[in-house]
Amino acid sequence: MLKDARLHKFDIIVVWSLDRFSREGINNSRNYIERLRKYGVGFISYSEPLIDTTKEIVGDIVYEIVLLVMSWMAKRESERISERTKAGLERAKAQGKKLGRPKGKKDNKPRKKIGYYKRWEK
Repeated sequence: MLKDARLHKFDIIVVWSLDRFSREGINNSRNYIERLRKYGVGFISYSEPLIDTTKEIVGDIVYEIVLLVMSWMAKRESERISERTKAGLERAKAQGKKLGRPKGKKDNKPRKKIGYYKRWEK
């Protein structure tokens, strides 16, 4: 996506919320959005109206604070999802359930390209 942004294949990215864009924490989220700004691509978070690089209504300080807080929250949510998944797998193992695919059995189901990669594969 950043490569296509640099090549000006689009002008704006709209996400439902920042955590759908990145759950990599404060520094990475901030760096991605700053790179988009540098490439002239706007970034709008639908659920967090203060995270909108296309408007100059909100001061940079407020924007930075909101971005930092929301990035931190997204990273924490990712960690919690991972913890819950691991706990569920451990519980299933303790209950004697078999996890995963049987050994030697391959999943040869053809996969479709979807989303961003399908739209830009040309």
